[in-house]
Amino acid sequence: MKRFLLPIALVAVAAMSYSCAKTESTPAQEGQTLTFRIIREGTPADDASKALISETDDGRYVVFESGDKAGVIQLSGETATGTYGNITPDGTEATTNIYVSSSSSLAAETVLYFYYPYASKQTAYKAVPLNIPTYQSANSAGYDADAMPMAAPSLTLEEELTASTDETVTYYNLGSLIKFKVYSTNEDYLAESVKSVKFTAADGIAGDFTYDLSTVDGSTFTTPTLSETEIETSLDEVVSLSEASSKDNAAVLFMVVGVGSHSGTFTVTTDQAVYTYELSSAKTFQRSKCKNVSFDLANGTRTAQTLEKYKTVTELPYTNDLSSNNGYFVVEDQTNDDNITIWSFDASYGAKATAYVDGTRYATESYLVSPIFDVEANYIQLTFEHAGRYFSTPLSTYAKLLVRTVDGDTYGEWKELTIDNYFGNSSWTYVTATIDLSDYAGSAFQLAFDYSSTTSAAGTWEIKNFSMTEYTPSPEIVSVDPTEISYSADEVAGTEKTITVTTKNATSVSATVSDEDNFSVSVSDLADGVATVTVTNLNAAAESTVEATISITATDGTTTTNATTVAVSQAGSSVTYVTYTKITSTNDLTSGAKYLIVYEDGPLAFDGSLSADAKSNYKSVTISNSSISVAESDDTFYFTITASGTNYTVKAKSGSCIGNTSDANALNYGSSYTNTISFNDDGTVNIVNGGGSYLRYNATSGQTRFRYYKSSTYTGQKAIQLYKVSE
Repeated sequence: MKRFLLPIALVAVAAMSYSCAKTESTPAQEGQTLTFRIIREGTPADDASKALISETDDGRYVVFESGDKAGVIQLSGETATGTYGNITPDGTEATTNIYVSSSSSLAAETVLYFYYPYASKQTAYKAVPLNIPTYQSANSAGYDADAMPMAAPSLTLEEELTASTDETVTYYNLGSLIKFKVYSTNEDYLAESVKSVKFTAADGIAGDFTYDLSTVDGSTFTTPTLSETEIETSLDEVVSLSEASSKDNAAVLFMVVGVGSHSGTFTVTTDQAVYTYELSSAKTFQRSKCKNVSFDLANGTRTAQTLEKYKTVTELPYTNDLSSNNGYFVVEDQTNDDNITIWSFDASYGAKATAYVDGTRYATESYLVSPIFDVEANYIQLTFEHAGRYFSTPLSTYAKLLVRTVDGDTYGEWKELTIDNYFGNSSWTYVTATIDLSDYAGSAFQLAFDYSSTTSAAGTWEIKNFSMTEYTPSPEIVSVDPTEISYSADEVAGTEKTITVTTKNATSVSATVSDEDNFSVSVSDLADGVATVTVTNLNAAAESTVEATISITATDGTTTTNATTVAVSQAGSSVTYVTYTKITSTNDLTSGAKYLIVYEDGPLAFDGSLSADAKSNYKSVTISNSSISVAESDDTFYFTITASGTNYTVKAKSGSCIGNTSDANALNYGSSYTNTISFNDDGTVNIVNGGGSYLRYNATSGQTRFRYYKSSTYTGQKAIQLYKVSE
């Protein structure tokens, strides 16, 4: 990563080169690697140092560190290819090795566009994504200047390039720099140590933006439009103010901000207090210039506080690419007798742990501890990407994920979580791990990445794109009971049986049956995750066994489960059945056929075995799909309807015809009564005797019967239907 340091003269080397290994031995990439000379802004070409951040008092500017990468976009014709350049400083020399996509050469007229920092391969050279971070950091080695976005004028190849070039690429800063000097003329505050400085502005000073690299010419620059209004620069280790009694001895921090005129509030945080300073007027921050801002703690608005060891996250989603130590993750060495630096942070690789330093492997164990998560969520999921090499096995011994509960100042014991997807240990290929943390929902908790090594094996673990989110779990059918339903031959049609369905995370259950002619299903509402599926057999008169499948699914309104199936069967009957089917038109009447006179809402059939008017003159029947099945031995209550001119005789099974010769409430049996028959649009039938009275069903309690009712009052009785024997 870049750091702000004192000027160092660097000389570019023009030679063919290959990418450096990240740790130990890594095979070189295939393809052509070109070396370009890079100079800093405002410096003659023979002084090959890096992009200048002007500062009148000590001339600080940016230098690169090993492992830094410059973004490169290679444009050949209309085809843009994203790549990068490895930056390798070495004392007074530095090479910038640009890895290009061609394996042999670059065609003439190919245009190369350059930007910094590199995070991923980009192709949109007219809108390359860049960023001024809202969280910036520093440690004892210097200030992390990856926060400074940079761009260079494009380079057009005048002829085909088959070897390295000695071209010059000049990077220009797109942001401005603030140099903070923190001191105290109040001796009481000199015992404190600086932790961070925050700038809360009235307008945008940081965040994501895109930049048109084709416009970079070194003289005119577009000012990025930024949306974030707050930046914090934090120190990995607090800096004592014990000697900072004046501006000359002040503690120094830097901050990259967006170009423009900004007003707002500065906040200095120490280990004992917070100090605020209001800008009396807007200040102008120029591109590639450094503005000095000094803070005397004696003049700030002071609020005493105790510095918290861990930050707390109270809302999800929470994401952290781990490209820098932004104060949310804390390194806690468990074993580090040689006092090496185990964890570091990189824009490309995220948080990186290794105990392989300068060719030596050290025995260590170190935690990278997360913030405290105290969120309102029922279901929590963690994902992160990680890669690693050179570990002993099993990997779960040397690269672990831990969790502990937190209750105020009380911390539970660390417990190991299962990482579901480990890296291959033979390449730098990143894999994504997904861990369900719902068991810790409702309580505060912390995570820790636990790295360990030995003197014989010190692997490198890279972790990036840490993401914790609340999720909605998919619906699930936990169980169905029973898983098979069977009907015996002697179970009548209409017999109901039930299936209990137990679910999780569902809002409703549905069911279908593969044979709707012989079975029906209905489903109750869910209650405490349980629904009841009711199964009904429709055709107990089946001559042979019928089988079907009931498919049951659960849904949350968005996602539906795969179907769970239940087998259902109806045994064939040894009994012979007579089937009657509903008719609704005189065209369906067949003279001399057998009929059932039915009140469907009963369902009841007029008992044709009788020969006199009586209460309760009916038989109970079962209606299924507009059909009634009657065992042949029980088929004794039908009527025979025979055409007689334009009228019909309705003869009971007992041998007498029914009718009446007067318009009265009565039911007579005899040998020669005739009726007219007609049908209504709703499927009911009108059987009217010679006297004009209508055959109806009386549902009045104590008077239930089939009977003729006079034409002036028959509508007060129940309409009837006619079923004809099936041939």
